[in-house]
Amino acid sequence: MVRIDTKVNFKKDMNKLKTELKIKHKLNVGQDIVIDKNRQIKLHEKEILWDDAHCPKAFDSKYFRQDILGNICIKGKTVYKLFDPARQFCYHIEHLVSHSNGGRSSLGNTCLLNAGVNMSKGKNELWSFNYYWILGLSKSFAIHSDDLLHDLDCHLHDTCQKYDIYFQKNDNSIWSINAMKYTGQYANIKNPVINENKGSCNTMKGVSILGLGAIAIFYIIDYVKCNKEYKIVCEQIETLETEIELYHDQVIELSLIGQNDITIMNLISINSNLKKLKTFLKLLKERQVLLAQKTYRK
Repeated sequence: MVRIDTKVNFKKDMNKLKTELKIKHKLNVGQDIVIDKNRQIKLHEKEILWDDAHCPKAFDSKYFRQDILGNICIKGKTVYKLFDPARQFCYHIEHLVSHSNGGRSSLGNTCLLNAGVNMSKGKNELWSFNYYWILGLSKSFAIHSDDLLHDLDCHLHDTCQKYDIYFQKNDNSIWSINAMKYTGQYANIKNPVINENKGSCNTMKGVSILGLGAIAIFYIIDYVKCNKEYKIVCEQIETLETEIELYHDQVIELSLIGQNDITIMNLISINSNLKKLKTFLKLLKERQVLLAQKTYRK
């Protein structure tokens, strides 16, 4: 299965995925779509998907995998909970061609995908979104394996505290999990400073080498990135609010028609979509507040 590189070859990888699945001719075929009766894949197939998924070299394959976008997943974390500090590591089994568009619940049409990203995109296929939308969802709901590795190497205590997970290097010097609860084991370890030239973490002595100018540049770059993401999140919020209003209008129209089997089924579907959209909207607004604080917006 193709993995989508959100850092370098996004468009190329997306096209390669579409070609590999041979589904271009199956999109938007309307009434010719045949829905697979089996919505869920079997347990042993889920285990095969996990085993076949890529594990970054710096992480223990017993606990970690990457989803199709390169976001890190932790084995067994398949239930997304809003107030779980480790929710960024939750994953779902994703239909590459969505079930509602005729995609089969088989190994050839499924992969791991971050749970927050999966719930946010709805029934749409990944390739229906542009690069910035996918990147925005991944930044909001997941963490890329490269970013987690950087945080563990350079901000160990803060990272363990943030996700409430006791990360620890095993005998092979790769990152593993000691416990799914962190109690401050690394509290007395000083956060090192990154030396970008060597690509590793040095001691606090590195501050004098980098100089105030380099530190200022770092904060400027961070501000620009936050500001860009803030704008993307604002656009997503505006789009979601519009969609929610349209769904509310549909509910009113169906209520006026009167109850029958068709309207009841439509109402159930609409209410289900509304619930997902409102959850996503709430998460986006939380992210918006955090980004606003970083960019000093009032």
